[in-house]
Amino acid sequence: MLIRNGLILIMSFILLMGVNSCKKEEEEGPSQQEIDQQIIEDYIEAEGLDALNTESGLHYVIHNEGDDNHPTVASYIEAVYKGYYPDGVVFDDGSQLMSEFLYKLILGWQEGLPLIGEGGEIQLIIPSHLAYGVIEIDTATSYSVIIFDVELLQVYD
Repeated sequence: MLIRNGLILIMSFILLMGVNSCKKEEEEGPSQQEIDQQIIEDYIEAEGLDALNTESGLHYVIHNEGDDNHPTVASYIEAVYKGYYPDGVVFDDGSQLMSEFLYKLILGWQEGLPLIGEGGEIQLIIPSHLAYGVIEIDTATSYSVIIFDVELLQVYD
């Protein structure tokens, strides 16, 4: 009985510590997704864009729908693009033709490019969780909202 009461006491303590830990995180400030959302909303307003969004948080503007040949995540694509931050600083000028399977690209592209067909043009405004997240790569910093202007040249199924 003493062991059982001791276990209950220990489990209660652990549960209490977990709840307090969660409360502390909530009190520290907005989540990364909330921060990203505010950055995106500010950018859209500043640029006067008529952007649409998906449930995941991707925002986009279709400039040219292209034809009926839309990629799937399994498609091999060819595209030209420019990648930049909301402040206009370019991190990838897209000076080379990009050829790759869509499933190998960031989630923002995987979700956004199927919205247009071959020959289409789209602006993708991507929150960090659909971009590079915590990863810092040569061309983009971690936890960054990034924007891509993409022209989808070819779709191979």
